[in-house]
Amino acid sequence: MRRILAVVLASVLLFGLVGCAQKEETSGADIPTWQEQYDLGVRYLSEGKYEEAIIAFTAAIEIDPKRPEAYVGRGDAYAAAGDSDHARADYEKAGELGGDANVLAARLEQLGTAPQQQEQTGTETGDDAVRGTLSLSNLTYRYDPNSSVVKYNEGAIAGLEFDFTVNGPANVKSVWIATWSSGFTQEQIDEEVTHMTEIWKEEGDLGAADGNTPPFEEHGVSRPVDPEDAGQTQEVLLIGLDENMNAAGYAVITVTIPG
Repeated sequence: MRRILAVVLASVLLFGLVGCAQKEETSGADIPTWQEQYDLGVRYLSEGKYEEAIIAFTAAIEIDPKRPEAYVGRGDAYAAAGDSDHARADYEKAGELGGDANVLAARLEQLGTAPQQQEQTGTETGDDAVRGTLSLSNLTYRYDPNSSVVKYNEGAIAGLEFDFTVNGPANVKSVWIATWSSGFTQEQIDEEVTHMTEIWKEEGDLGAADGNTPPFEEHGVSRPVDPEDAGQTQEVLLIGLDENMNAAGYAVITVTIPG
């Protein structure tokens, strides 16, 4: 009897050790965190991989269903994929969980339009929409809810992205957006040109534009769109820079922001 009991106890101990080893092996596995899944969703969204983004954001929600950021991200992915119903549900859920009310309201308003069509449709500007000392042509702009500037500008709901050909002056190497306003005076333009070139010189990064010689093309020159900008007509100030990041000229473009 004692021998049988000893065998049974030994078996129980053996299976217990195996069970512990299995638990330790499982607990040591690499389990993605909420942040990892969320960051993955953001990356997929920025790359235009909307289905993959939805899967990643859903995984983040399953890990922590009380964080509104993942619902906003998944809503953005649904919206970009043309699924307004699911996007609306996610934005509303994010609002219930304490997400930024202004940002979410703007996103909900935008669901009445088709983001994919907005990205593909450029708006041409007439000659009378451009003034200044820069010579530009073939200028179009587009409203892009998935623009990279959204990621780096808190509260932005989209980016307004410009494509154009720079024809002169001869020393211009690159053209950057300085700011926009409902209307500029010449004095304000001069002040902004001086102010912004000083800031850009401190940053000191002309980037890949170094070496351009007119005529050359600029693509995706971006400006973040805030909720209050939607539906407004604005004057956009573009500044041309020479190789030393001095002002080589400016252009003011009149645009109407979708919304």
